[in-house]
Amino acid sequence: MRYSHVLGAAAVVGLAAVTAQAGMSVSLVPVVKTGAAMAADANLINTRSYDLMVTTTGGTKWASADLQFSLATSGNFAGTTFYNPTGDANIEPTSFGAENLKYDTYVSSPRRSASAAGSPAILGKAQYPVESGVGAAVFPSNAALGTSVDVAWGDTDANAVTSDGTYRVARFTVSGKGGANLSGRIGATNNSIAPVTFSNLYLPILGDMNADRLVDGLDFDAWFFNLSTTNVAGDANLDGIVDGLDFDAWFFNLSNTLPAAGSSLGAVVPEPGTLSVFSAAVLGLGLRRRK
Repeated sequence: MRYSHVLGAAAVVGLAAVTAQAGMSVSLVPVVKTGAAMAADANLINTRSYDLMVTTTGGTKWASADLQFSLATSGNFAGTTFYNPTGDANIEPTSFGAENLKYDTYVSSPRRSASAAGSPAILGKAQYPVESGVGAAVFPSNAALGTSVDVAWGDTDANAVTSDGTYRVARFTVSGKGGANLSGRIGATNNSIAPVTFSNLYLPILGDMNADRLVDGLDFDAWFFNLSTTNVAGDANLDGIVDGLDFDAWFFNLSNTLPAAGSSLGAVVPEPGTLSVFSAAVLGLGLRRRK
């Protein structure tokens, strides 16, 4: 599916950590939920969605992908899982029966259409960066929410993409406080184009509005200076408005951190007085939180 949203620079700051190849680059972009989707399923209110996207240039035709990652679920991130509503699908459908299904967790293809030629096929477990061996893909579903993705997929039509642009590769919707470090690769049908690989592509933890892997005073600034706007930079819960709920997401996750893969999970101990300084600032504003 061609990605039609216009993306501001602030939407991707801190999110992209990839190895770009000539003709392809990868990014992870936050997706704001619609009011209709949250009305269709109240559980969606407490989730965050991100799109894994590829930008192609020079006639490059992306056609396949491998992806591996697990959500952080230990310690402060306990209870984190994927959002997978009733009626979910592992492959992006050609149409959605309900608005909330747009925020399911699924993979996509260069040309998502009603024709069989435009449909992606899930091939099994990923073979990059770790060869997972033969077996069914690991993917969350309504029956078994799960916390991991290990999947390889590709399009059955080598000529699926005919123009340069930015395309959705997959969408992930997370319920809870945890984030993840994504690793994988995206391949093209052009024999001269090497796959674009990525590792430690950061899906932010709740409250980390500037996506620097730590919930701290900089995230408070992002919230404060975007208060009462629709700017994604301060919208911690991605519900379309920067308000008291986003402050809560910051305050109750202050000092949580998710290092890059290979580092140990941990929490930074706030300096004495840190909470009181921010609390005093907010109390001075006389904010009223949305109910």
